[in-house]
Amino acid sequence: QTQTANQITQEISDRTTGDSNTLKSSKDFTQSSISNYDTGIQSRITQTADGIMAKVDTKTDSDTVLSLLKDNWSIGVADNIGAITSGIVGNADSMSLISKNITLDGNTTVTGDFYAKGGNFKNLNASNLTVGTLNGNQVNITNINANNIVSGSISGANLSINLNTGSVVFQKGRINSSDYTTDINIDQGYISTANGVTRALLTQGKLQLIDPTFFSPQTNPYLEISNNSAGLNGMSALIKARDSLTVSINGYDDRGFDTPVSTETFVGLNIGKYNNKLMATKIGGAEQGVIISGGKQFTIEGYGDTPYIYVGSDSSGRSQNGDRVSIHASYFHSPSTYLRTTSGSANVVVSADGALVRSSSARKYKLDIKNNIPIDDSLKLIEVPLSTWVDKHEHEENGSNERYFGMIAEDLRDAGLEYLVQYGEDNEVEGINYDRVALLLIPLVKELKERIEELESEGK
Repeated sequence: QTQTANQITQEISDRTTGDSNTLKSSKDFTQSSISNYDTGIQSRITQTADGIMAKVDTKTDSDTVLSLLKDNWSIGVADNIGAITSGIVGNADSMSLISKNITLDGNTTVTGDFYAKGGNFKNLNASNLTVGTLNGNQVNITNINANNIVSGSISGANLSINLNTGSVVFQKGRINSSDYTTDINIDQGYISTANGVTRALLTQGKLQLIDPTFFSPQTNPYLEISNNSAGLNGMSALIKARDSLTVSINGYDDRGFDTPVSTETFVGLNIGKYNNKLMATKIGGAEQGVIISGGKQFTIEGYGDTPYIYVGSDSSGRSQNGDRVSIHASYFHSPSTYLRTTSGSANVVVSADGALVRSSSARKYKLDIKNNIPIDDSLKLIEVPLSTWVDKHEHEENGSNERYFGMIAEDLRDAGLEYLVQYGEDNEVEGINYDRVALLLIPLVKELKERIEELESEGK
């Protein structure tokens, strides 16, 4: 033991082992230390008015220290200049964990802000990230489970994805398959899909079918659907084909011949060229026929319709799969027919079902010919009254009061001259065979001629 005016030192030593235990005291500090000669390890505790410091000196580059001072505290391993290299350092406002590797083994709760400067997170459970922003410029996240990204926005210089609104905005770039059969090009502004023979290209407000090796609009595509800027003030849609265009349905799309040589099988519309020559435009309806309709509704004798032409109907023009061409209208006009004239006799008759048929007179068209028209029928004819009248339909339609001259069909019927009367399908009287009326006077003219000749013979 040694003592001075300022310090008392007390030391216990083992001369055999070299171990020692020392205690020093003064008015400013108290220090105790224990040394092990064999290991070279020395532990020392120093206490002052400012705090307590404990240190285990291993005679290497690192020592174990515990420091409890009035302004800060620390516990850990320090280097040879006293700086903590692995441990905990703190003061009244903050605390730091310092180490090359830190393991938190157990449930850990962070109630304040958590900041990792330049850190990489591995095996991070994204389901526990519920608020805040991940800055992709500062954080590198690998093996992330995208199923856990359920809201917010993902944005970059050329792409923005809003998970809340569903909006996906591209500034530039391209989405395509490796063989370009599917291709969306933001830079060049097109969407396309292709197979071995055709590419469908949607660009510049038009759809084109082109060669599969092309990626830009063509001046002569297989097919183009676009706005026809030259028609109807630029507001007319245009469907244009290079060689041929067919609008049809599956199983009925073979145009076949221009004019059917047997049963028609084509259904739809076909226009185009063959061997660089225009073909006739064809509208087909197979065995069911084709209807062309339009116009204002009309009514005649209680029968009303919108005008239409039915190709392939029955005789009434109402049922399909027939062999007739039926025209339904208030009137059927053919101005060119009126302008074409001939000196021949009329040879067309409108039958009771509306069919136009040619009137024939040759013997080859007749059966059971009889030449026994009695003169009494001629006498009946001259007894039939002649009449004038106003046409009912013309009067009701346009107020016409023009008077017509002729006979009344019922008068001929009542006179017993039914073969001069035209009957409808319901067996009602409809008209008169005017071209035959004058012929019925021939027997009477013949008899009068014979009487005249007889009188002339008697007077000679």
